[in-house]
Amino acid sequence: FLPKLVVFDLDKTLWDSYAAEQTFPPYTRLSCNEVRDGRGQTVCIAKDTHEIMKSLKSRGVEIGIASLSPSFDKCSALLSSFNIKSYITPELIQIRQELNKIPHFRRIQAQSKIAFDDMLFFDDLLSNVRTARSLGMAATHVPQAGISFPVLIAGLSAFDDRRKSQSALGRWLLRPAKT
Repeated sequence: FLPKLVVFDLDKTLWDSYAAEQTFPPYTRLSCNEVRDGRGQTVCIAKDTHEIMKSLKSRGVEIGIASLSPSFDKCSALLSSFNIKSYITPELIQIRQELNKIPHFRRIQAQSKIAFDDMLFFDDLLSNVRTARSLGMAATHVPQAGISFPVLIAGLSAFDDRRKSQSALGRWLLRPAKT
């Protein structure tokens, strides 16, 4: 099984910065994975990001963003500068500062009409991973190096295992009791 929707955090998940709000446009793309801001600071995305996005999209998986950054405009401009914004469904971009990501996930679910148990979420913060799981989403912790194919595969495997166990539990619950 593939998820219908994969949601990514931004800071330390898609890119190496913790604070996109501390960057300054205009952004200049230096390479496929590196952008320089107006003051010379560089921001890099994880090397597998483009291929991961392309791979998910080619398989019909929707892509969303859930970030607690207060800088929607800067984050959006960075996504465009890296040429990855086109892979992301615009209505599923949730970039706003809130106490946690529950409102982000609820808005993404309302916009996409995709059940939480058909979603997979990636974040570098375990607290956000736990929050996503509390809503019924599959969620995978991303190490400091950012998203990569091994991390994606681990997330997809966990999603698949979860779906199989839910299906098996459902079959067991629906099975007539032996008398």
